Amino acid sequence: MWSYILKRILLMIPTLIGVLTLTFVVIQFVPGGPVEQAVHDLRRGQTEGSGGGFGLRTHTGVDAQQVAQLKALYGFDKHRRCNAMC
Repeated sequence: MWSYILKRILLMIPTLIGVLTLTFVVIQFVPGGPVEQAVHDLRRGQTEGSGGGFGLRTHTGVDAQQVAQLKALYGFDKHRRCNAMC
């Protein structure tokens, strides 16, 4: 019985590494980010209620100033400098 439990615990290690690797790859390579999501929400907010209730899009642009404000809000406007300890 103890050998079965030990085998199961040892099999959890490669499974955990696989799940972590898969999660990392998905997060790194899927396009978009929090700023793009917020821009999408802003676009959707501007188009809702327009078009007389027929779902027509009349204005889908988001101002560049709004994008800059969102980047500043999330801290993406700051460039992190890497020193020798990174």
